[in-house]
Amino acid sequence: MAKLKTKTEKTETKSLDAKEKLKLLKEELNKLKLDHVQGKLKNTSFLTLKRKEIAKLLTAMREKQLNENT
Repeated sequence: MAKLKTKTEKTETKSLDAKEKLKLLKEELNKLKLDHVQGKLKNTSFLTLKRKEIAKLLTAMREKQLNENT
């Protein structure tokens, strides 16, 4: 029978998922920046969209952290 996760284990798992996603988003942004410098990036709005996506994730992570502390 599968072991049920406790609330803290679930929170830690979601936290790791968010951290992993943040890492991937930052890597994608760095690749887009490199492509832009090399002249390979045709649509520079992707840079803005990726930055906004990172900001949204960071905001959600911070809100979650503040809610856990109260």
